[in-house]
Amino acid sequence: MKNIKHTKGFTLVELTIVVAIIAILAATIISSFKTIQISGRDSKRIHDIETIRNMLSQYYAKYNQYPTLVTTGQSFAVNGITYLTQVPTNPTPHTDNGCGDSDYRYSQTSSGLSYTLTFCLGFKQDAIAAGTNKAIPEGIVAVPSWSCGQSITDLDGFSYTTVQIGTQCWMSQGLRSKKKPDGTCINGGGTTCANASSADNGLGRSCYSNTESNCTTNGALYTWDGAMNGSTTEGAQGICPSGWHIPSDTEQDTLDQFLKDAGQTCNAARNGAYDCSTAGAKLKTGGSSGFNSVMGGYREAVGQSTFSTGGVAAAYWSSTQSGTSAWYRFIFSTPTVDRSASSKAYGFSIRCVR
Repeated sequence: MKNIKHTKGFTLVELTIVVAIIAILAATIISSFKTIQISGRDSKRIHDIETIRNMLSQYYAKYNQYPTLVTTGQSFAVNGITYLTQVPTNPTPHTDNGCGDSDYRYSQTSSGLSYTLTFCLGFKQDAIAAGTNKAIPEGIVAVPSWSCGQSITDLDGFSYTTVQIGTQCWMSQGLRSKKKPDGTCINGGGTTCANASSADNGLGRSCYSNTESNCTTNGALYTWDGAMNGSTTEGAQGICPSGWHIPSDTEQDTLDQFLKDAGQTCNAARNGAYDCSTAGAKLKTGGSSGFNSVMGGYREAVGQSTFSTGGVAAAYWSSTQSGTSAWYRFIFSTPTVDRSASSKAYGFSIRCVR
């Protein structure tokens, strides 16, 4: 009779080690695969940018200036000449290694004699740095890293200061953009946007008393639909600069909660009520937060031809709906902050958050 050898099994310690090794190998494979995917998307991004740059060079050679508008995903044709059947779009996900969730961004500069085409890479590709870059007629250059407290610029060339408040980065000046992120005018009429006038009645953007200088000092007044750029998604970019968005009701509450005094109430669910002392005082110009809310007033919804509370109050849209209305914050003479819901046809101020 043959002797039967008994094979010794794995001990618990050995099994644990094997499982750990398998987990490490799996994580390494997944990480490598992810790196390959990002690198592949980066290669396409570089190819896309060169394709668009070549198209822009052809356009410039014919017209001695660069186009005012280039829209990704659409055909670019002028006077019967098709330069691109479809302008390339940024492959998704856009957010590789911390890039912003945006498509390629084109803007004409120097009265048509130059342009910037902004894009972001997840990894360094040859001589092109990881992170945000911009293509210009002379080549591709890296965009210096940005931190809260530095200024930002919109497509109109308007500059805004920013401020860190708690964990949030806010614009510390009222938005006054005339253009949507695609470069067209909020109030319609192509890419050359008119100053404020009574013709803005019922449109997305207006200035207090239909006077453009009031937008310069206080920021513009936007209907909710105008501010959201047609979106109904909470936290949407809307008409904010790239990398910024219309704050949600929750984000506005985070601001209230951070600025309220210790021991004071701050009911996040309040409706048509003031609370969160002394957040309102801290949000005003000269207040300790640096938010510097100016009392720019608002535009009435009925007929949209009446302005109210200029110099004494300010209203700020959120991107959060409440039925057919939307939530907003109202800052008045009190040291508190009002939270209410309003008809989307009102013209309120916008402070973008990053």
